[in-house]
Amino acid sequence: MITAHPSSKADSPSKALVVTAVLLLTFHTRAADNVWTNAGSGYWDDPRWSLGALPGPGQNIYFTNAGWKALAIGAGTVQTNSQTLSVQDVIVSSPGTDTVNTLLFNYSGLGTPLRANSLLLGTNCNLDMHYSALIVTNELRVDGTATQDVGATVSSGHMSLGVTGPASYTLADGSLGTSLDVGVNFPSTFVQTAGTNRFGMRIRAHSSYTLLNGTYAGTVRADGQGTLSLAGGIMTLFPISVLQLDGHLEQSGGLLDMQGVMGVPDPYFHVIGTSGSVTQTGGTNVSASLIVGLQGPAESEGSPYPYDFGSYTLSNGVLTSASEVLAGNGTFSQFGGTHNVSGTLTNQGNAYYYYDIFNGARYATHLLAGGTLNTLGLFIGVAAHFTQTAGTNQIAGDLTIGGASDPRGYQWNGGRFALEGGYLTALNVTATRGQLSQSGGVLVVSGNLRLTSMTFSQTGGAITQSGLLGLSDSTITVAAGQQQLGQLLISNSLSSSNTLGMPTAPCVLRLGNSSAIAWDSAAKLSINNWNGSPYGGGIQRIIFGNNSSALTSAQLAHITFVKPGNLPSGNYPARILATGEIVPDSGAALPLVVSLSASSNGTVQLGLGGQISNKYQIDISSNLVNWTPWQTQTDLTGMLYLSDTTAGVPQRFYRAILAQ
Repeated sequence: MITAHPSSKADSPSKALVVTAVLLLTFHTRAADNVWTNAGSGYWDDPRWSLGALPGPGQNIYFTNAGWKALAIGAGTVQTNSQTLSVQDVIVSSPGTDTVNTLLFNYSGLGTPLRANSLLLGTNCNLDMHYSALIVTNELRVDGTATQDVGATVSSGHMSLGVTGPASYTLADGSLGTSLDVGVNFPSTFVQTAGTNRFGMRIRAHSSYTLLNGTYAGTVRADGQGTLSLAGGIMTLFPISVLQLDGHLEQSGGLLDMQGVMGVPDPYFHVIGTSGSVTQTGGTNVSASLIVGLQGPAESEGSPYPYDFGSYTLSNGVLTSASEVLAGNGTFSQFGGTHNVSGTLTNQGNAYYYYDIFNGARYATHLLAGGTLNTLGLFIGVAAHFTQTAGTNQIAGDLTIGGASDPRGYQWNGGRFALEGGYLTALNVTATRGQLSQSGGVLVVSGNLRLTSMTFSQTGGAITQSGLLGLSDSTITVAAGQQQLGQLLISNSLSSSNTLGMPTAPCVLRLGNSSAIAWDSAAKLSINNWNGSPYGGGIQRIIFGNNSSALTSAQLAHITFVKPGNLPSGNYPARILATGEIVPDSGAALPLVVSLSASSNGTVQLGLGGQISNKYQIDISSNLVNWTPWQTQTDLTGMLYLSDTTAGVPQRFYRAILAQ
């Protein structure tokens, strides 16, 4: 302390001040140590203390002597010696290997808690609480075994498990309010079978928190190799919190309800060399946002964690979020259950295309092998793969496959979507510079299917699309069987044309009436591998609408059949038949062909292929000498089919001639 006072010199002509320094030292009285001295068990208020007095304020309480015993706080302690329940620190330890000390809260009630600045429970020590109360101002450290039951309440500024040795804590009933750190230095476990737990929690490596029943409310962070298990109960995370999973979440039941972000791994404070994972076999998981994989920093130059990953496996239960991102090195696998995304499910890997070219891309990989996926929109971006082998995928909005540009302006292809089985429905499908394939399953697009600079390869399954089919510098191949596509719009910004490929097996491809759709003047459509009949009605058919007005003559001029079957090798323009089927136009009159087939009831089916608009007379004979006119028909479709129900004679011959 600095003080000032007048000078002591009497002859001083002035009132000068002399400054002197006085040092004040403050001494704090050290808390008294009061040690339990009894070699056996006893009550807190037994006169067995080293100070010769019962515990009280300002004392450090030591329960550390050798032997197997319990020190109990009971109802009698509260009734007759409640003043003993307010102390400085409580230290419980067990010296040697043949000592187990137990601090027992034995139904002392909730009205008068034991109050301490800190409570340290060492290894080989127990803390048992039954309908009692404990308030720790600062740290409650558990390095032994603690059990909280029968409505007991515990409150502390911070609880640490596993600081100097493995620890376990069981919350079987009552309430716990503390910031919880599980497995600080040693693997430790926290099991909650009932009761209420609140505030925040960090689960460190090789440690675990298990919620079997009851409620937890707060925040959660799981470090690498730390495990959060949810088998029952309700876990509610604060709205602004993040479920930070550099470790593992195993959910087999219960409700995980959070309005913040679930990051697998931790999206903001990821620890290098760790990965996050979720395995859900039951229960309900609700979040505002789910991020699986690495974003942001993983795309920076010299990324320090190129091999870390995040994974989510859903085999049962319900997963619901407002939005989801599957990022670099992220894997989502669904084998059952229900997956709901009220916003857009974004699959966007980290391409590393302009920084980390040596380590390659970090893919986002999504597998739907069972169960149901419901989402407003599904986006497949750069370095992302989505494969559906089974299950139901219901997209209320758009399925979008898109490319990207890097900072140098280079264009990179979009991701890949492969439908191998199951059921997929979407309002619209828009694909640009990516890969879209279907080898099985059912694809239903109620709106538009637009392809730009890419290939849609269908080798199996069935497709039904009713909106606009837009092809721009793209190729679409269809599978065998019945396929339905919408009205056709072709355009191209490059010199290449659009291509429609047919399978080698029988196929009927139906498209909507496209006569009202304006095609680009330079657009072209090449039809490859067509092996139908020039007369129509063959094993492969391409049909627009249901009549010859489904395409205009100008549109037909944009279509070319490339080396069609049943015609000399070459390229042929298209013509449309009265049925709406398009076939190659050889430029010459088609020769007349007749085919016969018989049924078991004696009916004969006569097929007559000829030039459209020609009239043909069909004659019959029993001896190839005498001919009788049978029918006269005009060929309006390229192929006529006639049935002879009176052909039950030993033999009958048919011939067709051009009628006058």
